[in-house]
Amino acid sequence: MIKTITGIAIMGAALTGFSQPALASFDDQYVCESLGDASFLVIISSRDPSKASVQLTMSETHGGGSNSYPMEQVTAASGVKYAGVGFIFHSKGGEGILETGAGAVDCSFAGEETDEQAESEALNIEARSYGGKVRAGPGMEFDQIASVREGDAMTLLNNTGVAMNGYDWFFIRLPDGREGYQWGGLLCSDAPHVAGIFGDGNCPVL
Repeated sequence: MIKTITGIAIMGAALTGFSQPALASFDDQYVCESLGDASFLVIISSRDPSKASVQLTMSETHGGGSNSYPMEQVTAASGVKYAGVGFIFHSKGGEGILETGAGAVDCSFAGEETDEQAESEALNIEARSYGGKVRAGPGMEFDQIASVREGDAMTLLNNTGVAMNGYDWFFIRLPDGREGYQWGGLLCSDAPHVAGIFGDGNCPVL
């Protein structure tokens, strides 16, 4: 039995040999609660729903960095279930539970589900960027899918709850319709009291 999150990371990497970050689509992610110094993101493949992965990110106190561990879909009495080395994930509707060797954590679907859920969870706040990269997932380990200039407009769709250096990662939409993720330390909004972003008013403009 794996007793610590660090042990999960080491044992998973040793047994699977798979340590590259997984690429994510925009509607198949479950953001999970942190456990100790580790945070989790479950990603279900949009190309092959029988495959999923767990993105495990360690805090800076444990060296930082992220690893991805593959899972395969297994039979479940209800909902959807995936299993892999060190992890079992079971989801039903917009909620899920990720079981690890160090304990279980609750997870919430980060994509679009029903219109009612999307409306209740959406921020839909107009914002501007200080510039930088838009990524395929909420973290520096994800691929760049676009770049924005200082003063570029965007819409903040959701706060992912994934924090980095005091600011959160946001699911955003660009004016041309493209969607992705940008770090809140590069974001500004004239809307009052937007938690998780750097700028509060007097945003840069082109």
